Amino acid sequence: MADYDSSSEHSDLSTEQLLALLNSIQQFAAEPASFLISLARNAELSEAKTALGECLKEVLNAFKASEELCGNTLGWARKEMMHEYAQQLLQLMYSASGIRFSARNATAEHFESINIDDISTQMREHAPDLWDLLGVLLDANIDLSYGRRKEAERQAKKKKGGQVDEDDKADEDYWDNKGAARDQVNDDETEDFESPESQEPPVTAATKSTPGCFVCMSAMMQSTNQRCNALQSLIGLFLHACNAPETAVELRAHIGVSISTSAIRDAISTYAFDNIDMDLKNATLTLENALPTLIHLTSGTFLQLQHSVTLEDLQCADELWSKSKLNPDRTSTHAPVSNTQFAQIHPETPNHPLGLLQCERFIHNLREAKPEVIDGIPLTKSQQKHVQMMDTPCLTAAQKAAVLEDMASKQGGVGDPHDAGDNAEAKKL
Repeated sequence: MADYDSSSEHSDLSTEQLLALLNSIQQFAAEPASFLISLARNAELSEAKTALGECLKEVLNAFKASEELCGNTLGWARKEMMHEYAQQLLQLMYSASGIRFSARNATAEHFESINIDDISTQMREHAPDLWDLLGVLLDANIDLSYGRRKEAERQAKKKKGGQVDEDDKADEDYWDNKGAARDQVNDDETEDFESPESQEPPVTAATKSTPGCFVCMSAMMQSTNQRCNALQSLIGLFLHACNAPETAVELRAHIGVSISTSAIRDAISTYAFDNIDMDLKNATLTLENALPTLIHLTSGTFLQLQHSVTLEDLQCADELWSKSKLNPDRTSTHAPVSNTQFAQIHPETPNHPLGLLQCERFIHNLREAKPEVIDGIPLTKSQQKHVQMMDTPCLTAAQKAAVLEDMASKQGGVGDPHDAGDNAEAKKL
């Protein structure tokens, strides 16, 4: 078997040589495409296939440069890579951990366990080609990004107080001149600028826009599977904390970078008050002022009761406590109703002449028609009012009681804080 020297340069054959090769192939009733396909599928001619593989990049570049072959070559590559990108994305969704996240059933611990760096690493591992593609697209102007990185490095050295060496000074002059030249280029003109020394700066994972790749891939996964919304859940919580308008939240949800407002409401538990810890790092501790920099505050909110509810309607603490099973001194004579008693409210007739059952009527009312509304409570929109920040932590029971008293008496206007009679009802509740 002949030896194939793949290291030698491949010079173009003349037309006469190509015609001779084509005639030789046609003598075997074959086509040029059949020759290449058979060579690639043959298991015995390994050396020839290895030599062809080593120069395959040059072969594909020649196909791309040909007007007759360019369309089919790029079309095949586009179709194959689209399939490969989709498979890598599916592999990432079903193999990586921490990708699938249910915001509706999440707890505070689930949100705290989301690690952006870990998810980004898994994205690069399970979908490397898609990650590299997004990095190239987000940093398409390699030459311009190279200049920005050099400028950022130079500014970082200046902030640290370091001296800029001669090489950095030369790079600075180069990019200044290059920027001036770019400003002189018209909109309809193009000019290729080359970076110093290497004329084509290497593109590595460190030079790509990692946050942009992470956001794009997160949006792709969320569009494919609604449960792959770890990033969207975090952004939704952030928008809720910033009191963002509902239209802004829905806009980001349609874009694919946030969850919907309904999902945010399901993810957020209803809090009567919440504690806030602040570290005043700008405060300086002295012997005269040895107070800690960490302070504990409490915030709160009011939800106004509608439907003409008055203060007298809420005076029910004594009655509830007198009937509560937790009250050891309960004086109420009303025994609690058991589940069996509930089931016997409308007993069935054992021997009905027509064999009718009431449950059939119940099923008809629930499925076929809505139940009749009796003393229905109209649906109204709740009004929310935020209270002022309170300089009281809510750690112990006494502190929580003080917070509730501050909210109800001082800020809510419910009772007089100095009137023990009015506060007795609130303390019981």
